[in-house]
Amino acid sequence: NCRYSFHDSVDKVLPKLDILYVTRLQKERFEAAEFERISDQMVIRGAQLTVAKDNMRVMHPLPRVKEIAIDVDNSKYAYYY
Repeated sequence: NCRYSFHDSVDKVLPKLDILYVTRLQKERFEAAEFERISDQMVIRGAQLTVAKDNMRVMHPLPRVKEIAIDVDNSKYAYYY
């Protein structure tokens, strides 16, 4: 009974989220050129979080590669170690 939905942009739904669970982009599932083309588009940056709820949490299973920018680490939203 868990509701879910699919979206083409995290920015469109970020203001509604309680949890943003981020995992790495799996390089092994892409051709090298395609991975390089899209990998920078899949990064969560601190500037994006300005529209987030005050109690929203960014979670990550670790280790991370570059899917969460360093400026998120010291924000109130970071909920990973």
